[in-house]
Amino acid sequence: MASSNGSKPPADNAFPDIKINVLGQFIDDLSFENIAFQQGRMNQTVESEIEVQVGVDVKKTIDQIYHVVIRLKLSAVTKKENEALFILELDYVGMFNVPETDEETLKMVLMVECPRLLFPFVRRIASNLTQDAGFPPVNLDPIDFLSLYRGSAVREDYVLN
Repeated sequence: MASSNGSKPPADNAFPDIKINVLGQFIDDLSFENIAFQQGRMNQTVESEIEVQVGVDVKKTIDQIYHVVIRLKLSAVTKKENEALFILELDYVGMFNVPETDEETLKMVLMVECPRLLFPFVRRIASNLTQDAGFPPVNLDPIDFLSLYRGSAVREDYVLN
């Protein structure tokens, strides 16, 4: 990854120095299925296991404007009986203006820095929704988007389409 002035890539622990603007953010899609309540099991106090799935998608809309989507899915089941308690699915979008830069820096900004800025809002929504549904609030641990970026192949169409 090269800096915006074309110099050599930064060290692994360095992040590109690039100014991005958050133009807006919103819930694009939200679904909460309270399975325990639908089956009349809400009065039970049970230990649960929660599976967390997180993904990031990026789409270029117009010149230097990108939609970054954090896709979150939480599935809770009881520990003993493995019965479903709830399923939460959330697509949270941030609209960002990112100045022109080299492709690798752009990918890193869009797949790491932008989701990092959005995540506290996703975390708060998940916590509030689960608590409002009668469950203990789910407080998601911070996500290391840099490790996710390094550990997965970034599809070319995220940035170029």
